[in-house]
Amino acid sequence: MTRARLIHQHPASAAGRVRQLESAGIAVDYSDTPDSAGLRRLVENVPDVYLIDLERLPSHGREIGFWLRRRTSTRRVPLLFAGGAPEKVERARALLPDAAFCTWEEVAPAIADALANPPADPIVPASQMAGYSGTPLPKKLGIKEGSVVALIDPPAEFDQILGPLPPRARLVHGQQPDADLTIWFCRARADLDAQVATVRERLPDGGRLWIAWPKQSSGLASDLRQAGVRAAGLACGLVDFKICAIDGTWSGLQFAPRRN
Repeated sequence: MTRARLIHQHPASAAGRVRQLESAGIAVDYSDTPDSAGLRRLVENVPDVYLIDLERLPSHGREIGFWLRRRTSTRRVPLLFAGGAPEKVERARALLPDAAFCTWEEVAPAIADALANPPADPIVPASQMAGYSGTPLPKKLGIKEGSVVALIDPPAEFDQILGPLPPRARLVHGQQPDADLTIWFCRARADLDAQVATVRERLPDGGRLWIAWPKQSSGLASDLRQAGVRAAGLACGLVDFKICAIDGTWSGLQFAPRRN
């Protein structure tokens, strides 16, 4: 029996995909958003194929694909990306052209085809950040022409990290009622838990929120991890929909208020 590792960012949706695959005779191991321990588990029990969803947090799905390709133990295991908006699929295809791509409706035959035609000389991205090469940071963060961007506790050098802004976009410090986008740099779980509800309450209608935390590799002392940031946001009525590697020090999740 074929064994697939499903990587999907939304547990409720993933449950339906697991049933779909199992009904096609495919054994499935499921992972949602791996932390460092979860990433290690991805390579400890190597499947026949890695199946990565592109419908939820496609940029994170791409990152997982790059990470798997950079490990010798998983490099030759077929990568199959399923679903996703056409522009997101094309972005992944441009970076990993020897991976396989399909819709969720055709996933079972696509798995069989990927197993029958593994890449002979797998492409290895130059770095885990290859998916972001050439994309200006303001665009990655969703800063648009005329945007008001509120910064909460940014690092001292963030203006330089951010680079040139779109026309008429401007930065303000502290949470503002007219901000289109708020970027909150949080360094400790205690601060996140104590302040996230207040930050959420002060978001203007239609406002978006980035919560950024130090990467484990950054050298900054922090007890925050992606799973904890997501859980804190969800608990106060936010929904995450995008992940971003801001630079070598900071990662971020973007949230919006949950619709009733």
